[in-house]
Amino acid sequence: MDDTQSGDSHKLFKLESKQRTILSHLGRLAQRLGEVQKCRLNGASSNPISGGTFSIPLQLEAKKEFCEEKVKIKRNETRTLEKASGLLVKYFINLTDGIEVLHELPNLGIPRNEINFVRIMSSHCEANDYEGVLLGLDHNLMIHLALGHVCLVYDLGSRDLDWPNGVKGVPRAIWWGIEWIRYALSRCWRLQFCQPLLRGENVSGLFGSRYLRLSKKVKKKMRYYRLFLRCKRILFFGVFRRTVHDGDREFYRDLLWKFYPESDVEQPMKANVEDPEEKQLDSERFISDLDIVIPTHMNVYFRELFPKSGIIGDR
Repeated sequence: MDDTQSGDSHKLFKLESKQRTILSHLGRLAQRLGEVQKCRLNGASSNPISGGTFSIPLQLEAKKEFCEEKVKIKRNETRTLEKASGLLVKYFINLTDGIEVLHELPNLGIPRNEINFVRIMSSHCEANDYEGVLLGLDHNLMIHLALGHVCLVYDLGSRDLDWPNGVKGVPRAIWWGIEWIRYALSRCWRLQFCQPLLRGENVSGLFGSRYLRLSKKVKKKMRYYRLFLRCKRILFFGVFRRTVHDGDREFYRDLLWKFYPESDVEQPMKANVEDPEEKQLDSERFISDLDIVIPTHMNVYFRELFPKSGIIGDR
């Protein structure tokens, strides 16, 4: 074996070692938090990792004691995985039901500015719309998957399907959507992947035939991220629990507005009705008032830089 092959083998060994470490920590974290869920639900058992999808109780309050065991969850508990593995963990809320856990994530040590959003639609999954699921994927999610980062999708379900150990509320976006996404991206990016499972059934043949029937548009979208690949397999997992608010759009809207209060949003400027130009936002003044940092040799684009020359089509 020459030096190049030896170096590649060493890099692969280190990457697989990190991946084993991350799965191990995910299991321990799920088990630890499962103790809290068991205590709160009067004996309900925790849910083991299965097929890349696991259940973590989300209704936790930092430094609060539960039942006789007085189990305490530290604010940095969710950072154990990231620190031990050396891998970056990204957090995604699946719209819309996932909004229900937004206010709980900061209590687990996840800052607001590190929370992202994605929309894996359950209606696409129910309709077996393989192409629609992939077309709806967020580019922010896909670039982090390509870079080898751990991506956790938080979602809630309302269907009472039969699952082992009496598990309830597994969203179809997780048990169906994530499984298909992981398979399709792995094949397109030529990565290692396990046999896809839907509720315990091996669907390699089904997924394989559906992948071959994907349009050029979908495959072109996925192929774009090959340039940025820095991983051997996709680390994509779902975090779930049951909800009773499915379909209550106003409920989720109010939760989102509460999590991002109006004080975070620019208030309407008082406009002088006599001068319509005053209704326009002064972009340069607005940006200069913000405490932002701009890289060297870069500038913010202001449309006001160009002199007004009339309206196109007014001649």
